[in-house]
Amino acid sequence: MPDDLQSPIKHHLVLYRINQEQGIRRFYSLMIERDLFGTIRLVRNWGWIGTKGQEKSEIYAHCLQWCSDHHCGDSKPLCP
Repeated sequence: MPDDLQSPIKHHLVLYRINQEQGIRRFYSLMIERDLFGTIRLVRNWGWIGTKGQEKSEIYAHCLQWCSDHHCGDSKPLCP
């Protein structure tokens, strides 16, 4: 079975902001995952690099609800 079918994580994006002059070392992470029941979670992490940071999670019953809430238009990559 391919890895992408086994993994509940559908998309993961990590952004870093590093500015040595100002002492800024931060990260921001977005992850879209699906559980065994088809529920979609949008997980956000942010904080200083080297720390766990903070996390916020939003749960959506179906991918169409997620797409309508986030204005995906016709592009619905999470929907079967």
